[in-house]
Amino acid sequence: MGDNIPPPGLCLQWDSGAPFNLSGPYLSARFPPLRGVSSDVVLTEVPQTGDLGVASVTRTLRLDGGNTADFNIQTDPHPAVSTSSSWSWVNRDSPQVIQVAATNSSDIQHENNDAFYSGILFGVVGGAPIALITELLVPLRRQHGRHGH
Repeated sequence: MGDNIPPPGLCLQWDSGAPFNLSGPYLSARFPPLRGVSSDVVLTEVPQTGDLGVASVTRTLRLDGGNTADFNIQTDPHPAVSTSSSWSWVNRDSPQVIQVAATNSSDIQHENNDAFYSGILFGVVGGAPIALITELLVPLRRQHGRHGH
């Protein structure tokens, strides 16, 4: 009976305005610091930069419909646990706010391919009028050269 009781904890979830952003292939997230109750920590109004006086904290970032294997995490600390849809960081008295920056390598490759193909298309479309003008001017110069002598 006692095995089904979850450990005490705090769960923060955001319905909107979460410190998370996914823009194209770039993902960023920021986990806020926590302040626990401890005789070692003096409560002040000054904002703290990291966790203080808290036990071990697990922070989990879930990707709805996404796959974590597509992303390369660019920042430290790296997650302690990774699943196909989430990352988890386990810290005790983290000295700093945990910020995550990751890139989706397959999306970046698609963006690079799109930029390459659009560059080729731009070159072809931009070169066509120049070639047309050149082709129209060459016969005119030849005719002008024949009549001028």
